[in-house]
Amino acid sequence: MKKLVSVLTITILFSILLLACGEADMQGIVLDTSKGGLTLARELTPDEYEEIKNISPTKLHNEDVEGKRDLGLIILSYEDMGEINKGDEVDVWIGGDIMESYPPQADAKKVSKKK
Repeated sequence: MKKLVSVLTITILFSILLLACGEADMQGIVLDTSKGGLTLARELTPDEYEEIKNISPTKLHNEDVEGKRDLGLIILSYEDMGEINKGDEVDVWIGGDIMESYPPQADAKKVSKKK
């Protein structure tokens, strides 16, 4: 009986772990980084990024608000920036709700560079 309980416990924990590591909630290209997070463009291809990479994030934000660009911006709070840099293509897992501000804001529980 104890072995059955142990096997069931391990199976349940493994299932929870697999669910927690599911598909990313979003992906995009990092436009700007700071100590506490990043600005992500969800509607931008790598080729488009090359064309705008030298434009300031503030100007890009303003152009997005004015309707001149549709970058799909979102500001993400994330403490463990590690090797995440401007221009990186990333997958993002969100922890909690996305605030309906403009641009939207959220807490990222995981950010991973695409290979």
